[in-house]
Amino acid sequence: MFIKDIVLSNFRIYKGENKISFEEDAQRNIYILAGYNGYGKTTFLTSLVWCLYGRHMQDVDDIFKKKIQEAGGYSGYLDACLNRAARNKNITEYAVTLTVSRLQIPGITAQEVEIKRSYSLGAKQDQLEIKIDGFRNELVEDVGNDIFIQDFLLPKEIAKFFFFDAEKITTIAEVQTLEQKRQLGKAYSEVLGIKKYVDLKNNLADLRLKYRRESASPEELEKLKADELWVAKLEHEIIQREQLTLEYNEDLEEKTKRSAELQEKLIREGSNISLEKLGSLKKEKSRLAELAKDYKERFTSMLDFAPFAIAGRLFFETEKQLNQEQQYNNQKGLSLTELKEAVRNIKATLAALPGHLTKAEIESQVNRLLDEHLTDDQPNSSSSPKVQILHDFDDTLFRGFRAIADNLRTTYKEQFKLLSRDIKRTRYELNEINKQLIRAESKEGDILIQKHRQEKATVDKEIAVIKEKILSLQREIGSFSNELNNRRKVLQELRKRLSVKEDLKDKDITAERLINKLEDFILRIQKEKKATLEARIRKGLNNLMHKKDFVQRVSVDVEGDLIDINLYNERNELIHKEDLSMGEKQLYATAILQALVEESHIEFPIFIDSPMQKLDAAHAKNIITDFYPKVSKQVVVLPLLNKEMTQEEFELFRTNVKGCYLIKNLDEDASTFMQVSNNELFTTAAELDRKEEVHV
Repeated sequence: MFIKDIVLSNFRIYKGENKISFEEDAQRNIYILAGYNGYGKTTFLTSLVWCLYGRHMQDVDDIFKKKIQEAGGYSGYLDACLNRAARNKNITEYAVTLTVSRLQIPGITAQEVEIKRSYSLGAKQDQLEIKIDGFRNELVEDVGNDIFIQDFLLPKEIAKFFFFDAEKITTIAEVQTLEQKRQLGKAYSEVLGIKKYVDLKNNLADLRLKYRRESASPEELEKLKADELWVAKLEHEIIQREQLTLEYNEDLEEKTKRSAELQEKLIREGSNISLEKLGSLKKEKSRLAELAKDYKERFTSMLDFAPFAIAGRLFFETEKQLNQEQQYNNQKGLSLTELKEAVRNIKATLAALPGHLTKAEIESQVNRLLDEHLTDDQPNSSSSPKVQILHDFDDTLFRGFRAIADNLRTTYKEQFKLLSRDIKRTRYELNEINKQLIRAESKEGDILIQKHRQEKATVDKEIAVIKEKILSLQREIGSFSNELNNRRKVLQELRKRLSVKEDLKDKDITAERLINKLEDFILRIQKEKKATLEARIRKGLNNLMHKKDFVQRVSVDVEGDLIDINLYNERNELIHKEDLSMGEKQLYATAILQALVEESHIEFPIFIDSPMQKLDAAHAKNIITDFYPKVSKQVVVLPLLNKEMTQEEFELFRTNVKGCYLIKNLDEDASTFMQVSNNELFTTAAELDRKEEVHV
């Protein structure tokens, strides 16, 4: 399949009719559609998904689901998609049209298929029209337009792999919940063609059931009908609650939007603070006040050292003097060893004195010995200068002074600066909160604000009630689902016990044989696809990543309708995908996409928005050379030039580029497509940018 033309008529920023055409080329498969943010790149991608799936676009990806929720439901989304300038001119209709070729439809020869989805304000429902070679077709009308797209064009379960924002496709790497794994499993089954065989097997099982119903006795039939009625009742209860949940969700979206509108009104009226926010501000004010008190106490304690810091030069000159005095005192007199030696000498001399000496003579001898051995007015080092003793600090005072000096010399200054900055910042934040509180409290008496606040409180209570109802319905659905599974098992056992009439036995045996063959075939194809898919993902990852052989093994685990993909390193350790960088997650999702496309052999165009947003130069080069030229026969890349694709990167795949378009912004309500040559892509974009700057 190849998309020949896309026409956007008054769809969002595309005022009037805007057409973009693509030409087939066996050698060149890439098309560039470049534009600045806000000019309409993402809108262009969204228009394709809307054209194909309409209301069901929210099943394609959570990105589109969020857009619909933000608009207050699908009807609100439809109204919001009309171009503003067109609306001001009383134009009430918009449309998106795709023309595709090379579409293979069983039993039909078709050159072109035109798909047009349109909407008129007030209609509350869009219109989908499909023409084959310019005419309405009986097959399309029989199966229905939406089913035709689902069965013959592109199932919505796998559309996210063909229309995607490269930056947001990383969510595939973050698949964790059962529902996310189930969605990936559906895509896996659709892409690999397994679902068709499963559907065929189920149809044969229904045929066997029909044979048993026709063969059952009146009593068996009554029992069978009773069990089937019970199962049908449970299924009906679940469907009812699912439908009610859907209605509640739409109501929730509308009320959430209304709550946001009321909040905006409060902001415009000058009261942008909710009651919760008001309480939060008061708590923050209390916290900042305590913090300011703590800072003040710390500041006061630091002021004790302020006189020394203010003295500055004089203080450190005093420290120098004290150091010299301490050094001089340490050098004066005898060392401990010398002192011990002197004491021993004095004792020895005194012991040798004659015993008849008088007291006066003994004192004279002691004084002489003390002067001889212990008194020395000169330092030990003859080279050291004489120091004048001014302060004569003892060791305790000296150590205290040195501690103050070390503090002033190292951390005091920085601590003082940081503390001063923290005090100023806290004071500023406290003042800002006080201003907000004053403004909020002064506005609380305003009648209009009271009205908006009261309405918002009512809407918020309704939102809470709806959420509780949805939660209750989900619990009921879970309970009914468990009971339904049990009832189905009982019904299945009953059906197995029913015999088949003689004239239907051959048909039943044939159907059973075909079911067994299909089960074996499905199991075999799942194993084969599993192995080849694992190999393709691993090969794709190691080709795209600059960490070669970063992934040594890929495990694709399929259990029922769930699928889980695990990566292992060279030590056979599980690689946690949540730990991958955003660029690596993008490459992982890209490798899955490439593997699924190669394995499915589906020929469908691929549209990629924000192509290399999170990739470094090496990864971007790998994507350009190994992915874009090979992944599909038609690849449309929507980059932001010089950011998501540089000229150097463009040169790497220039030979694969068939055509280039720029999204030209005419004014805030209008953009259009402008075709340029490969050589003029960047120069024309730069020229348009300069004109835009001049205009601004």
